[in-house]
Amino acid sequence: MSWIEFERFVDDVEGDRMMQRVLSHCRGREELLLVARRLGYELTRDDLRRAFEEDRQERAERMIE
Repeated sequence: MSWIEFERFVDDVEGDRMMQRVLSHCRGREELLLVARRLGYELTRDDLRRAFEEDRQERAERMIE
């Protein structure tokens, strides 16, 4: 999947309370991937890994500022 598709997934989740509620019940990355795929998104483990790494880096940079 492309990063653009991952960003589309995030945008859709941010704008849809039902998706947020469904995804809030996920107990881990694998379950999140399964639910996202059932909703029609082609997420991969690499997409999630990249997103978590970027988020961690951004948080670390904000703590330095």
